[in-house]
Amino acid sequence: MFSTVCKIDTELVIPASPAQVWAVFGDFANWGQWNDFMVLPITPSKVGKPCRVLFHLDGGCIKRSVHDPEIMVLDKDRELRWKDYRGIIFSQFFRGSHWYVLEPLPNGHTRFVHGAEMMGLAIPFLQATMAATLKGYKRFNQALADEVVHRSRRQTGKRAVA
Repeated sequence: MFSTVCKIDTELVIPASPAQVWAVFGDFANWGQWNDFMVLPITPSKVGKPCRVLFHLDGGCIKRSVHDPEIMVLDKDRELRWKDYRGIIFSQFFRGSHWYVLEPLPNGHTRFVHGAEMMGLAIPFLQATMAATLKGYKRFNQALADEVVHRSRRQTGKRAVA
């Protein structure tokens, strides 16, 4: 039996407040300046509206993937969530949801939770692509953390260490 569902969950603690993380993360138009996995040519503007997401994958049969999901949650300093549903016929083959949650921690840091749930008849045939997607999520998370720390050090006058 094969599964028609793939769930990806990642998280990373970033040594900055949710507001500092969102200052970088919420600057959607400039994601491409600090990460090479995912860019937003059409940025999220409000709930119920679409955006455009371009994924660059290393591995699997799909190297570049373009999606036009609908924004489900856009809550500054807290969460961005979208769903990708492309009509009744295509959605039988592939559909999904994607989320980013910023959780404040008692020490002033932020737990950045980044995940997705993809489903449909195509999922069993996309295992290498799903593995590449997981790697891409982890790269995105680390690039976000690095950029947040870099900007924080620059603002406080400390020299950033690579």
